[in-house]
Amino acid sequence: MGNRSGPVFTHGIDTIRAHQSTGQWLSLETDAAQLVGIALAFITGVRFMVPVRMGAALALVPTIQRWMESKQQSR
Repeated sequence: MGNRSGPVFTHGIDTIRAHQSTGQWLSLETDAAQLVGIALAFITGVRFMVPVRMGAALALVPTIQRWMESKQQSR
């Protein structure tokens, strides 16, 4: 059937990270809204970083091309 410990393990990591950032332990019963807020903030951050990473990679293309051409000429 598959490994069922994945979601439990991930929830444990999220709970520990939330505790490290806020100093409070979270529980699903009392702090569901706070967990949703943390998850949405994480997703928003990731969605913001994807275009930034793509832009940085595209900005480096001319530099990489010049470096590759210089390596080919030195051979």
